[in-house]
Formats: sequence, C-alpha cells, structure tokens
Amino acid sequence: MKKEVNPTVQDSVFTDLFKCKENVLSAFRRVHPEETGVGTDDIEIITLKALFTTELYNDLSFTVKDRSVFFFEAQSTWTENIPLKCLMYIMDTYRDHLARTSQSIHSRKRVDIPFPEAYMVYSGAEKHTEETLSMSDVFWRGVPGGPEFTVRVIYEDGDDLISQYLAFTRHYRECREEYGNTRKAIEKAIDICIREGILKEYLENNRERVIEMESYLFDQEYITRDLNRAVRAEGRAEGRAEGLAEGRAEGRAEGIVKGREEERQSNLENITEFLMEADPSLGRGEAAAKAREMIGYQAKRTVP
Repeated sequence: MKKEVNPTVQDSVFTDLFKCKENVLSAFRRVHPEETGVGTDDIEIITLKALFTTELYNDLSFTVKDRSVFFFEAQSTWTENIPLKCLMYIMDTYRDHLARTSQSIHSRKRVDIPFPEAYMVYSGAEKHTEETLSMSDVFWRGVPGGPEFTVRVIYEDGDDLISQYLAFTRHYRECREEYGNTRKAIEKAIDICIREGILKEYLENNRERVIEMESYLFDQEYITRDLNRAVRAEGRAEGRAEGLAEGRAEGRAEGIVKGREEERQSNLENITEFLMEADPSLGRGEAAAKAREMIGYQAKRTVP
C-alpha cells in the first residue's frame, strides 16, 4: 500500500487510505473482481471536496476508463438517506464531467456520461443485513414513476482492503468501549490490527497520523455533541422564560428559536476560530463551512 504525504488532520482513515490509485484499484476489484484487465492507469480519482458554496463532499469517487464512475461512502451509523446523498454526488459529478468534456445538456446531441455505481461501506455496531438501499424502497414506497437509484452495502467480508478497513473500525470501536475515547484506545486498536495483519503496512507507516486523525474526529464529535446539548438547553430555558412572561405558546416557541439562533451563531464563530487555529492552512471561508457542517447550522448569512 502506497504511503501518501501531507494529509489534512480532518481526513478520516478511510479517505486517507484511498488517496492513492493502488488502493483505489483494490476497492474497485472488491466490487468487480471479474475486471482483471483494469489497472491504475485506467483510474482517475475525482473525490468531491468540501466547497464553500455547496459544502458537498464525499469519501471516495473515481472513474474507470471514463466509462464508469464509482462512489464509496464510509458510514459508522446506518442511514437510509444514502441513495439520495449519492444521487446528489452524481449530479455534481456529471456537471463537472460535462464541463470538462465540453458537452451541453442544451444541445440536440445526446451527451456521453459514465455509468454510476454507489456503495455504502458500513462499519456500525448496529446489525444490518440489507444488500441494497434504493430510492424506490426508501422514499417512494411503492409509488411508481419516481427517479430511481440503488446503493449497494458493503460489510466486513474477507481480507481485501475494504474489509481490512472495516476490521480496523471494529477493533477501534471495541477498544473505545474498553478504554473510552482516549489515545490509549487508538493505540491499542492499531497494535491489535498490526499483530493480526490488518492494514499492517499502512498502520506501521502512518501510526502517528492515524492517531492524530482519529483524535481530531473524536474532538469534532465531542464538540458537536456538547454544542447541540448547550443549544437545546439554552433554547428551552429562554423559551420557558419568555413563554411564562407572555403566557402564550407563541412566546415559548419564539424563545426557543431565538435561543438556538443566537447560540448557534456564537458557536459558529467560536468553532471557526478553533478550526483555523487547529489547521492554519484553512481560510476563514472554508473553516466557516466546516463549522456549519459540524453543528448542522443553516446560516442566514456567511461569517465575515
């Protein structure tokens, strides 16, 4: 497995692992073992990055010989929204593809686009056996005529690179249960995986980087959970106070909204500064976009 350099601390192990074509080829062969003639020269990595305007990004996407486009999403929590999420990725990718190939949907000639395939790499503790999730099953519920798209689900199965990643997440989850969200839990999971030959070369070459990435993701999770708890408490407190003062249900509702809005705006600014300090390469706009994503904040204005 090729060693990549200069990752951002916000990377996950999955996105960092699949930054090189050799590992992406392994992911492709997991889902298409019959395509023995495909090599790294046939692959182009086109993973969507977070944009200030759309804030749309994914874990891994790539084309093969420009005839097919693949999307992989690593999920530690089960979500039935994944078909819609991947459909949004596809539309963004097709928009870029048409621009890159100088094609227009307004022309009379049919445009040439790659065939899409999407996969959810599921690593959660909650047990599931579904092989696919589709728009028709999840959203339309038997009503015909809606747009269709199907996402296949990948579970830990075998010793390919994706299965090794899933085994790593399983060991890390078990170590977190024993040692809590600590550096010891990460180090213990890495030691177990190296001993069992799971992502051995990658973890040996990138041990401190993996610890840093997982520590960042835990900090992000903690901050988000803590901020959401504070927002809810503040909103309830102000809602009760204003509602009691006015003696109306409208007062309670307005108080909750006001409390949440003011608190979220303050949190947005604080987290923006925190992210810029943690990663000096981030501009204010990018840091603000990441901060909004962390707290689920639908901003009415951008942070100056």
